[in-house]
Amino acid sequence: MPIGKLAVFDEGFTDGSLEYSSAVKMQKLENLSKELEHIFYAEYKPSKAYIVIVTETKNQFAKWRLWLNNFSITKEFKPNEDILMNGNFLNLHVFDVSPFVQKGKNQLVVSRMSNEPIYVHLISTATLYEVSGFRTEYTLGAGVLALKPYESIKLSGKENNYIVVRIPLKSKLIVEGSKNTLEMEGNSDGEEIEIPGEVFIRHEGKVKDPALIYLHYTSRESTPKIDIEANSRVENLLLNISIVNKSEIGLDRVLVNVMLNGITIYFKSIENVKDGDSLNLSFPLNQRKGNLHLRVVGIKAGVRKILDKDVEW
Repeated sequence: MPIGKLAVFDEGFTDGSLEYSSAVKMQKLENLSKELEHIFYAEYKPSKAYIVIVTETKNQFAKWRLWLNNFSITKEFKPNEDILMNGNFLNLHVFDVSPFVQKGKNQLVVSRMSNEPIYVHLISTATLYEVSGFRTEYTLGAGVLALKPYESIKLSGKENNYIVVRIPLKSKLIVEGSKNTLEMEGNSDGEEIEIPGEVFIRHEGKVKDPALIYLHYTSRESTPKIDIEANSRVENLLLNISIVNKSEIGLDRVLVNVMLNGITIYFKSIENVKDGDSLNLSFPLNQRKGNLHLRVVGIKAGVRKILDKDVEW
């Protein structure tokens, strides 16, 4: 029987979209490193915004503080949920920060206030925007759910699922969605999963430690068509790129990334691209060898259309 639970902290409908991002690399706060900074971006001023943090501590009420854009969010250290595992507490903290998130760059700082070390397993943000033409049904859940080896669980999902897990070393997690199955190997950090439909998760392995599930965001979106067309050609070591926004709506941004042998050699962000707009870019190349790849991303209210193309030269 799995230990712990995932609890819903918000659900409903919005005339807009849902955007989320997470930092899943475990960080230790101790004497030489008392603060952890996390930067996230908001496409618009959100109608709702949440921060989810999972910590590991020796004592249940270890003292720490959360700052957002230089404003102290909390002095309360009691977690929303916790479980005791291997002598330490795994703690879930959920904060409604809707009034404090601003459009653009936001700075979040976790500051240790006690003598004992604090391990930060996860920092995740979820923002809801009101955007004309968009409609989103969503459920946001978080917790600390532990699956021992050979245990499994079903998560009720909509069209889109975003799940954050931590898999012990020398172990494996099988994640089955409505369209595909993922096999994920264990490592020291968390893993992000995006998969559609109902989700079945099974922990396979002979290790002692459980696999941990921290987040489950699920949504169903109705959005205007987002589409981009991109063409490129090389003439005299000059890369010429033409892009057309064929979406039914204007885009917040178009990102253009040119990679040579997997390394970015050119990047540009163009804001406020109207529907039907054409963009023409040129970039000089200093060598003529290797794999040249073009990636163009159209973004509207957190919804992304990604176009990848190899460039012949």
